[in-house]
Amino acid sequence: MHATPGAQALAKEPTRVKVLHFNGETILRLSAQIEVSYEVVHPVRAIFDPNEHALAKMVGGRPILLAIDTKVFALYGDQIRLYARKHLHSVGEVLIEATEQAKAWNSVERVLGAAFQQSLPRNGVIAAVGGGVTLDIAGTAASLYRRGVGCVRIPTTLIGQVDAGVGIKQGVNFAGKKNGLGTFYPPVGTINDPRFLQTLPQNSLACGMAEMIKIALVGDAHLFESIEEFCRELILSRFQSPPDVARDVLLQSEYLMMDELQPNLYEHEMCRLVDLGHTFSPVMETLSDYNLPHGEAVASDMLLSTALANLRGYCDEGLLYRLLRIYSEAGLRAPLWPAWQLVEGLRQARLHRGGQLNLVVPVRPGKAIFLQDIDLPDLEEALKLLHRLRPEVAR
Repeated sequence: MHATPGAQALAKEPTRVKVLHFNGETILRLSAQIEVSYEVVHPVRAIFDPNEHALAKMVGGRPILLAIDTKVFALYGDQIRLYARKHLHSVGEVLIEATEQAKAWNSVERVLGAAFQQSLPRNGVIAAVGGGVTLDIAGTAASLYRRGVGCVRIPTTLIGQVDAGVGIKQGVNFAGKKNGLGTFYPPVGTINDPRFLQTLPQNSLACGMAEMIKIALVGDAHLFESIEEFCRELILSRFQSPPDVARDVLLQSEYLMMDELQPNLYEHEMCRLVDLGHTFSPVMETLSDYNLPHGEAVASDMLLSTALANLRGYCDEGLLYRLLRIYSEAGLRAPLWPAWQLVEGLRQARLHRGGQLNLVVPVRPGKAIFLQDIDLPDLEEALKLLHRLRPEVAR
């Protein structure tokens, strides 16, 4: 392949478009790079405090549509409206029923409909205020509206703050598949305010803890040990005590997640350590008709993956005991599903990961590897191991 003799006449210098000739074909090749840069901001005051300017600064005076979880609006609606009147060029708000069952295309349409009804311009912003479901619905809408408007994320749950809010993905369930539709679309930025965690039920915090355990298992032994030592106190205090530990584990979880994502934001490489806990969990959630919380599904998946690693000789049984004890301390349920149902997770993972399984399994806290050759008998043996260990931990 080489430049045609007429390339000089067709091209202007400098140019990113190349004129090539190959086997009689003339090819115009365009190459471009897109710079991605966004921030996760931790405000000094509560985000909707009239004297806090983090959100106003991030939006920069652009017209904004607020997409708000109905439960969040019930708690903070008056504060949000007062802040919007004082600091934002708000065109209105749309409330989102933020359940996993409602995380579907019709919810995206509602946000899009509100954006059109309020004449949100191309330079506008859709701000998602809520948990992971709200971020998914509003983020998907923002990526599609007028081929993409700014998106600001204000996660109000632990999962939202340490996981969903720090990357560039969003999606909704479709055709019976968890996150069957979605986009890669970087936000303008994310604002993480841990004060929101004070109003969360403990089971929601436990689900967020599952994502923190995930990133610790693949990235940081010290974080894992901090979670082991303090998980009960963190859950009971809603991440307010011990204050230094709470701040550090939240920031480290965010940092590790972003650090893992940064070289592979658009998932061109499908071997991803952050997929620990996310091979079998989508099937579990779908089979439960999305009544099984995401964090509990991830916790179950991590247990199964760790059991598989133990049976292959990659980690010792002690790691399983440590996981089970953390789950108990955090009040984190991790239901086990029959192997014949979980095997569908292997098939779906291969479809999602370019034909490879890329099953992430931990070796020890801070280190994980990938397995490619798991099948139904392996799952059956892993489940037998877990059923044996669980009563021992309970004693």
